[in-house]
Amino acid sequence: MLAMLGGCPALSDADLQRRIDRDGDGAVSVTFGGTDCNDGNPAVHPGAPEVCDALDNDCDGALNALDPDMPADLVEWYLDADKDGFGRDDGMQRSCAVLGGYAHVGGDCDDTDADQRPGQTWYLDGDGDGFGLAERPRQQCERPSAYSLQIGDCDDANNQIHPAATETCNRFDDDCDGLEDADDPGITGVLTWYPDADGDGYGAEGAGLALCIPASTDVLVGGDCDDGQFLVHSGAVDAWYDGIDADCLGNSDHDQDGDGADAVPSGGTDCDDLRSWVFPGAPEICDGVSNACEGAGWDPAAEAGLAHFLPDSGLSPIDHTVGLSSGGTATLVEGGTLTLCAGDWTGQVVVTGGSVTVTAPPAAGVVRLDAGGVGTAIDATGGATSLTVRGLDLSGGTGRVTGAPGTAGGCLYADGVLTVTLSDVDLTGCIADNGGGAWLHADSVAVTDAVFRSNTATDDGGGAHVAGLLTLERTVFQGNSAGRSGGGAFAVAVTGSAIADSTFDLDSAVAGGGGLYAIAIGNLALIGCDFLGNAALLGAGVYQEAGAVQAVSCSFADGVATDGGGGWYLASGALDTLDGAFAGNAAAQGGAIFALGSAACDGTAFLRNDTDAVWVGGAGGFEASACDLGDIPDDNTVDVATPAGGFSFPGVTTVQCSAAGCS
Repeated sequence: MLAMLGGCPALSDADLQRRIDRDGDGAVSVTFGGTDCNDGNPAVHPGAPEVCDALDNDCDGALNALDPDMPADLVEWYLDADKDGFGRDDGMQRSCAVLGGYAHVGGDCDDTDADQRPGQTWYLDGDGDGFGLAERPRQQCERPSAYSLQIGDCDDANNQIHPAATETCNRFDDDCDGLEDADDPGITGVLTWYPDADGDGYGAEGAGLALCIPASTDVLVGGDCDDGQFLVHSGAVDAWYDGIDADCLGNSDHDQDGDGADAVPSGGTDCDDLRSWVFPGAPEICDGVSNACEGAGWDPAAEAGLAHFLPDSGLSPIDHTVGLSSGGTATLVEGGTLTLCAGDWTGQVVVTGGSVTVTAPPAAGVVRLDAGGVGTAIDATGGATSLTVRGLDLSGGTGRVTGAPGTAGGCLYADGVLTVTLSDVDLTGCIADNGGGAWLHADSVAVTDAVFRSNTATDDGGGAHVAGLLTLERTVFQGNSAGRSGGGAFAVAVTGSAIADSTFDLDSAVAGGGGLYAIAIGNLALIGCDFLGNAALLGAGVYQEAGAVQAVSCSFADGVATDGGGGWYLASGALDTLDGAFAGNAAAQGGAIFALGSAACDGTAFLRNDTDAVWVGGAGGFEASACDLGDIPDDNTVDVATPAGGFSFPGVTTVQCSAAGCS
């Protein structure tokens, strides 16, 4: 115990100790003659560990990184360019701050290669394929010659064999996985071989193996469902109904159409084994047969109100019932038959390819397709297209828009196609600029038992505008009109064309050809045709623009031409009439025939024609020696007249009247 000095109270040893070592770190403050350079911080005193905290922790006068007592792993930094965690010894810096691109550990032998660093383990790689032997390691910083970092090489004398190699058929374990050639699932380039016991070139189905070395009887094609039968394999042609699945498809040999029902001759119930939509219980479609195999018990009325297209390809029928019931369009792009069963249909059928038939089934009654006042009911184009229309009534068409000259083919348009065939077709009340009823331009046009009635063309071809090799038989043109030419029909006919047993009745044209306007490119034959009550400015019955026309057993009656040719107007070319009759026709000139070309007759009668039977003008001529002109002038107002008038025909040497007593 210290005594009290100078009148001051005495201090205990503990109090004194607290005054000379305030931070209690065991070191006396320099103020009291001690060594503690910071007696307010217990972490600062001689012997304290130096740390990076901006203090001279050990009171040796050196601060932080400059203090040699600072641990090297805290302040020594080595430049680490390859970022492998080891830096260059010659690039050391001391710093408490973190230095980017530096590491605390030096000793890197190559600071440009991250693989070369202290303590690295290398493996002997004698063949240089990048894979070494695990049992031959070497630890050092620098890369030794013929060493690598990867292990797993199973043959260090062959650089084609290593873990990264591709397994191939070569009797080696190329990828060092312990599996050789085809035993390795990772093999590439190996083929699947099939055993072929019957030698037909097809291996046993499901028996294929990946082999590097196949047997001499193995083949590369499988699919043989019976490898004991030479004629049975996946490439064989299967003969139906012999009980042998020769093509290995696994289907019934008695179900050729694949509809699930065997054919009747094979003991099944399928009455038509060539069409997959015909089998017992099948739904009815419009095709004119009993799809459900009901035989005599089938009622055709079951198909009423249906419309289906059957492709020639044999594919399943396409149902157009909804579209053609509501003004829609049935577009046909391949060959086949579109059948419209009993009913009234509204819409358009567009044909763009193939040989197509649009038809009503037999004995279906009246089946009408109405265009609905928009476009044409049937539209066919394309150089590879052929069109057949049968058993239909067409109406309500306004023609296809073709640009100049406007519209064509009021109810039926076919242009640039191979063939057009119409039979038992009625076109009524159709309108277009050209071809009021139909525009039929094809390589060949055949029309049989058709009726063109009350159709209108603003320009040419009131009933029809046709071109090509024409064959018209038993066809009626009645009450059609044209704003220009061809009230009944406007025809451009190539050599070999014929119109037979057809009628032009009460047709009219503002200009030429009340019944028919004909341009014969070569020759045209009219056989057994009747022209009755037609009217036009020129050629009430026929206006012949060019070519050679022969009319055989044709009659022209009650035609009225405002100007010339009550029966026929011959603008150029040649006309030969045989065994026909012109009766009761009238015109300002040429009540029967107005001839500016060469006309002749043989056995044709001219009766009660007004103003004259034949008028010959310009370069025209008329061979009358074999004509029946009746009694002059009783049967005709004038038999034959010329621009010079009278009966002597001055300057017209081709007119012969001796047989008729008119010279």
